Amino acid sequence: KGLAKGDLNGDGFADLIGTNSSGQKFNSSGSTDLVPGPLMVWMNGGGTNNWITLRLKGRQAIDGTGSNADGIGARVWVTARGGTGPERQVQDVLGSSTFLSMNALDLTFGLGGVSTVNEIEILWPSGRRQVLEDVEINQVTEVIEPASN
Repeated sequence: KGLAKGDLNGDGFADLIGTNSSGQKFNSSGSTDLVPGPLMVWMNGGGTNNWITLRLKGRQAIDGTGSNADGIGARVWVTARGGTGPERQVQDVLGSSTFLSMNALDLTFGLGGVSTVNEIEILWPSGRRQVLEDVEINQVTEVIEPASN
């Protein structure tokens, strides 16, 4: 019934949590019992590729201005050049993900063999634009929305 992704152990590789719906099960007397469905967790074994995870924090949680506390609605572009891997990627922070499930709000970008992130550009729901340069890889980076000018 549901499947959600997130990095449960902070290693930069997406892990999965799945559920199956409850249902009827025949018992030895021939009647049925309602039993809960199983909960399945798949921990990704990881690899040697580089990554960066961004955790956005909107200004609403800080001073009541700007974007919502979780940065839902923000669009993020990551540019990473040099080495083997993608040069430019884009993701949105979504407030909904899948039927009966919710993915993590953190954005994880796979970088392959790239050794540094040249630029991160964030368009916040408030309309503010933020640019970060030369960001370290293989870590979770919290990004706080800048105050208005």
